[in-house]
Amino acid sequence: MDDDEHVRTLVDRARRGDDDAARELIRQLYPVVAKIVRSYRPRRTAEEDLSQMVFVKVFRNLGQYSGKAPISHWVSRIAVNTAAISWHQKKHVRNCAMPI
Repeated sequence: MDDDEHVRTLVDRARRGDDDAARELIRQLYPVVAKIVRSYRPRRTAEEDLSQMVFVKVFRNLGQYSGKAPISHWVSRIAVNTAAISWHQKKHVRNCAMPI
C-alpha cells in the first residue's frame, strides 16, 4: 500500500468514526499545521490552541474532502484560513481597544 492509498484508507476510517485513524491523521498532519500556525502565532501556547481549532475544523468537515488533492493540501488550506482569520480578529480587537 503506497502512502496516498494509506492516507485515503485513514480518511475513510476517520469518516466512519474510527478514533485510531483520526489520531494517525493528526500525527501525520500536525507538522504541516504547526508550521502554518507558527507563522501567524509565534507563541507556543497560541500555536497549540490554534492547531487544535484547525483539527476540529478538519474532522468536522472531513466529509467534504474529495480526495482529488493530497489531504495535506486540503488541511493546509484550512490551517491558513483559520490562522489568518484568527490573526485578523486579534489584530482588529487590539486596534479597536479604547485607551483607559
